[in-house]
Amino acid sequence: MKRTFFCEALLVAGIFIGACGTKKEITAQAYDPALLRHEILTLADEIFNDNYIGTELMGRLPQTAPAYTRRLRLMSEATTDELLVLTHHPGTIVQLVAFEGLYEKTDPAVPLIIDRFKSNTERIQYIQGDISQEIPMLEYAYVYVMRFALPGESVPGHLTPAMPAFSLPDAQHQSVQERIQRYRTSG
Repeated sequence: MKRTFFCEALLVAGIFIGACGTKKEITAQAYDPALLRHEILTLADEIFNDNYIGTELMGRLPQTAPAYTRRLRLMSEATTDELLVLTHHPGTIVQLVAFEGLYEKTDPAVPLIIDRFKSNTERIQYIQGDISQEIPMLEYAYVYVMRFALPGESVPGHLTPAMPAFSLPDAQHQSVQERIQRYRTSG
């Protein structure tokens, strides 16, 4: 009886997501902006409007790109529960930034989310300095965030070398890699 009352009280307070749900339930939910603080929702909207992921310096600008700063702010200021909600945002770029934030926090939901991302065929705009390229969103999550190399390739050289924070079963690696190759060729 106490647990039920406790969960109901948390639901009313708007923080039910992290207190009573499992990571698997949370990663399966639909996007609900009511679960986000106003400042996080504003950042997510701005990132949605940027509509690309870029590195710190872009083009010939001498200062840090504003979209890069917003991305870092969202990853650091959003709670884990807010990042989990944002992995369901309608904007693919926002989903990826939230995923990257969860990865940086070594959240155990990351392998579940990468599996969900396998069905997303969208491509994103990735800008590094003067170079802009369109890549499958799954490739960004797997290579650029998780730092796994695709067969016959290496992790892009501009990324800070790091050991992947998560190990994935061989079958999951193979499945993700096959999807990325398929999305590359169909794009």
